[in-house]
Amino acid sequence: MENQALLNQATDLYNQAVNETPPNRTKLDNLADFLNNNPRLLYHGFFEKGYEAVNAVVNVFASSAGTQEDEESLSILTPPAIWGWSTLELAVCSVPPRDLFETEYPDYVARFSALAKRTLIEMETTPMLVVRRAIQALTRFWPVLMGFCIDPQNDMERWRPVFDTMVQLADLLSQLSESSDDPALQMHLVKFLETEAVMFSNYPSSGSNPTMLISLNSVPETHAFVSKHDLAKRGDTARLQLLRLLPNSDSIGLCNTSFITALVNSIVYLMSLRPQFCQELADKLTDWYAVINSSEQMMTHSQLVIIGKTLRISLLQLYTRSYMGGYSDVLENTLDRIGGPEWTSWQERQAKEKARRDRQRAREQSHAAKRVQENGRSTSRWVPSHADDQEMSDQPAPDDKGGAAMDASLQQRGERTGVHGTGRSRVPSHAHKRPGEVVVIEDDDDEEKQLKMMEENVKRIRLEEAKAQQDSAKEMDVGTTAGTTAPTADSSASAAVVAAATQTPMDIDIEMEKEVRAAVESGTFDIEELGNLTSDERQAQLVETMGRIVAGSHAIRKFIEESRLRAYGFVPGLQSSLARGAINGLPLLHEPMPKAVLKNGLSTNYGILEDVTLMLVRSITDFYLAANDIVDTTGKPADAMAEARMANMHASIEVVLESIIEAPNELYNLAIALLYEIWMAVLVTDPDMKQTPDKSGCRYSALSLYLGWCERILESIVKYSMETTASQQAAQVVPEAPASGTEQAAGGAVPTDQENQAQQQQQQQQQVKLDHLILSFMLEVPYMPPKAIGMVELCLKTPSAAALGFVTLEKAMELRAPIMKPCLDILLTYSVHPERATRVGCIRAVKRFYTTSEHSQLIEKFALASMKRGMETGSVVGRKMEETMKAIIDRPSEPPIGSDNGSGSGSAENKDNSSNANANSSKGENVVEKKKAEIMEVRKRGEKDIDETLLSHMELPLALCTRNLNLLLDLFADYTRAALPVQIHVRKIITPLIRSVVSTPGKLVPVLQQFPAGAETAVLRIIAILCVDGPQVPSKELVNGVLEMCEERKLGAEFVVFLAGGMEKSVLLQWLSPIVRLLEKKEGGNVGLVSESFRRITTSFPGRPSVLSPTELLIALHNNVDMDLVDKGVASAAVSIFEGMRKPDGNPVFETSVIEAGLKLLQEQPKMPPLVMYTAEVYHRKRGGSAGMVIGLLGKLIERKVWELDDHVKKAFIWCFATMQPGSLGLIKNIPSDGLKSLMENAPPSLWTIVKDYVAKMPESYRKSLDWLFAQETA
Repeated sequence: MENQALLNQATDLYNQAVNETPPNRTKLDNLADFLNNNPRLLYHGFFEKGYEAVNAVVNVFASSAGTQEDEESLSILTPPAIWGWSTLELAVCSVPPRDLFETEYPDYVARFSALAKRTLIEMETTPMLVVRRAIQALTRFWPVLMGFCIDPQNDMERWRPVFDTMVQLADLLSQLSESSDDPALQMHLVKFLETEAVMFSNYPSSGSNPTMLISLNSVPETHAFVSKHDLAKRGDTARLQLLRLLPNSDSIGLCNTSFITALVNSIVYLMSLRPQFCQELADKLTDWYAVINSSEQMMTHSQLVIIGKTLRISLLQLYTRSYMGGYSDVLENTLDRIGGPEWTSWQERQAKEKARRDRQRAREQSHAAKRVQENGRSTSRWVPSHADDQEMSDQPAPDDKGGAAMDASLQQRGERTGVHGTGRSRVPSHAHKRPGEVVVIEDDDDEEKQLKMMEENVKRIRLEEAKAQQDSAKEMDVGTTAGTTAPTADSSASAAVVAAATQTPMDIDIEMEKEVRAAVESGTFDIEELGNLTSDERQAQLVETMGRIVAGSHAIRKFIEESRLRAYGFVPGLQSSLARGAINGLPLLHEPMPKAVLKNGLSTNYGILEDVTLMLVRSITDFYLAANDIVDTTGKPADAMAEARMANMHASIEVVLESIIEAPNELYNLAIALLYEIWMAVLVTDPDMKQTPDKSGCRYSALSLYLGWCERILESIVKYSMETTASQQAAQVVPEAPASGTEQAAGGAVPTDQENQAQQQQQQQQQVKLDHLILSFMLEVPYMPPKAIGMVELCLKTPSAAALGFVTLEKAMELRAPIMKPCLDILLTYSVHPERATRVGCIRAVKRFYTTSEHSQLIEKFALASMKRGMETGSVVGRKMEETMKAIIDRPSEPPIGSDNGSGSGSAENKDNSSNANANSSKGENVVEKKKAEIMEVRKRGEKDIDETLLSHMELPLALCTRNLNLLLDLFADYTRAALPVQIHVRKIITPLIRSVVSTPGKLVPVLQQFPAGAETAVLRIIAILCVDGPQVPSKELVNGVLEMCEERKLGAEFVVFLAGGMEKSVLLQWLSPIVRLLEKKEGGNVGLVSESFRRITTSFPGRPSVLSPTELLIALHNNVDMDLVDKGVASAAVSIFEGMRKPDGNPVFETSVIEAGLKLLQEQPKMPPLVMYTAEVYHRKRGGSAGMVIGLLGKLIERKVWELDDHVKKAFIWCFATMQPGSLGLIKNIPSDGLKSLMENAPPSLWTIVKDYVAKMPESYRKSLDWLFAQETA
């Protein structure tokens, strides 16, 4: 009854969940939990329900892929299918009672594995959520199945079919992990690979207790169907695949934070369970972490932070586990290389804990020895501790004669510092006080608490001392006032300090109020309204303002000169021209500048110079505002705006700009404030920004002043940052001189790795701060002129400061959109810079904004123009190189020695002629060698120029191709117009780009299908890279796309050679004859392509059998090759290539048994192909095959009346017959006269002679039937 009630409850919950539209996932999850608590319900129909739910979704989506019904049914069928996999997983991973285990459970397991296989096969149409849930179920089921297979108490043979199916599924998942770029799917595959890596490896006795009972240790050495060796290889493959999944620049699609975090956790988890791989895994993780932090930006800063923290915490947790003690050195080195605050903090805590224990131990030993000495007893020791306080609370304390003295000492210290007995007690509540002594718990574990209490006591003591000083200061003030002696300078300063320190907030407020009232009532701020002034009064006021500006400028200049005098020790009254020149040549020191201090102790924000400068610039702003009001009121410019007066004013205020330029870092904030003041005048006087310096009458406008100051200040900042960067780089490059042996012996310390790392981090932080000085200016000024941005080019022109330039421009583009265009123009200009570091930095910055900004078309247009210009320039260089080499070849040689001598006679003359001939021959050889050397030098120099030109002009477009592969079509178009040397270099340069997309070759297929005529070699190179450097088996998208392209454009078989391993068998047989036909295009040039196709056709991979076996390929060469290729000897050349392929060790790729099996099967065919005779001859000649086998093949053809077959067979028969003679001559007896006559019609004359000689030796009775042989001779 109880089981029935549970079944009804589960059924109701199921019906409620699936009857909703869409099905209720929460209720289905609750049902899964309910079945987990009551697993016997799985055998009462719920396994069937789960099976049908999964089977239904696989069938529906497989039959209606891509239709509208597929999308509409997704939300309805997916939730039950996911629940179905949960149910199936629970059923097969929970071992049932014995009665069900023997009856129903094996069938459930078989159906589970079959459905999982079908789900993975149909994964392209099945919803990915269902596929991922299936992989999760297989991950949990794999150890369960292995347990059944190796358990001797079970019928192991029962599980053989399921084991074989699971091995196939594991191979399929391993292959999927190599090709998929879906992070969500890869997360489940990572867990499966982790399970295999742990299961199929040994666990050391010193390791942690494994969470899975199954390991390689559990597998017996001899098993009916489980190979321990194969499982070990599978475990190694899974472990290496986990490491290969770490994302890099070639797998950008996997740069997902969740996936990488899961992958790192799995690798560290594997290190904890299998410590023997700790060194290998830790090295790979460390190298990968260094790459993603230093190479091209694959991830955002937040991603790197999260991933780095995950990696550091995981390794630190692993390091702190006790069972990893044997591998602590490996983990310590790894953590030292990775660094991070977690590792540093942990080391500091450990050091503090060790120091605390050492101090505690020392205190215990010291107090024990002291008490033993005072008590005169060496046999009993008492060390105070928490346990002593609890166990000995009812016992009398040992006599402490020094207790009273210590108490008195503490009392005196308290009286001196103002701390009395009423203060906070330092004795913990659990310590028992004993009469006559002060109890201090020396072994208190909470040392931090004690330190905190000591700090509070110190603060309290300082407070008391401050109060005492305040009281004494008041008494001193009273005594000074009553006395008659005049105070000295020191006493006056002391009094001022004391007065300022003792001034209360109320006194400060009263004093400030008095000052403000006095300033308001003085009338100095009463300004007559501008509207009440006449035109002449306004003009006069403006002229007066200009005069004050000029006078203020002169005052500032004088102040700066005197400051330099004081700073550098010159006599203040010295006014000689020599001294004046020296003063003006010295930099202005801003640090010693005093600040203006008011009576109440307050000071201004800046120094005196800064405050005065700010007031002066505000006067300039007011001047421009007032002048603008005059123009608005009178309609004509003010008299003070005359060019001569404005020039004088601008020249005088140059002192302000010069002071900023001299120290841009120290006066940065002042510079920004001044620019904002001037910009306010620009907004009022010229809101449309039309009064630029290049226009008439606008040379001294507010906008011109702002633009000039902004450019010059930025230029000074750039130069300052460049100088500082160069000095820092020099300090980093030049190491300190090593300490001599004497210095080291004297205690010269060598810096540790941690100290060096900390110093490097500090230098990097300082470098970032310097970099931000330029960036801060570009972001903080109210308006950034495009011309001023060009000052950053100074950095890009200097290799040592190039990084400062392009990093600043990149950040400025990101943070301030209005200046993106001028910054982008600079980066584009330097993206073709000859200096590679500068060029690459600018390209990375430009690439970042290619697809995310409104200037994408500008970037693309510049890149394509640069690529075209690079190929044109390279073509010019290439043609000149070819012309130069041709001129060297055509250059006439010097006339030979003695060529103009007369023809004499005599032995002496003959000897001279002989020696001259030898000299001419030697000289001719030298001339040829010299020409060769010249040609090689010209080619080397020309190729270098071409390579440098193409690299500088093509790196930007190739970088953009990673974001937009359609740009390759423009590359192909320029490629077709380029010279041959340029085309060769272009094919090399595009290799890294193609390798970056080998994991997703389907993206390239639409581009390849549109390549223009003339780019065939480049496209062939791309296909080869995708197949050679990509997955072991080419993807379906690539294979189908290239085959479709070849059919539409009537391309040759060279395009499908590297795809042969990924074709279907029927498709490959159609392309086999075109592949063989490649041998007739070039003499020996395409042998490598044909042999490569044979190798790919016959190579198998885990989970992927070969397209054809070697024997099948040999048979296909005989049955599927066009007959004209057989007649031309091309087919026989293909057979020779098949036989001649060798491994690196020199052994044949295809064993002799393969050829023998192929010949045997070919002989049994109803129609024997003529090529079989050529193959048999090759087998006999090159593999040492039996001649009897070849002659037997000829005999079988005679039995089939070869003379009645087609001419191709007869021709091949006669060739093989002639080749195998004299052993084949005996077959003449088996050939009738008419048949032999038909065969001999096309025989060569040499064979006629051999046959007649053989027949002449035959008996007379047989010769009569062959009289036609001799009759032909007589005729």
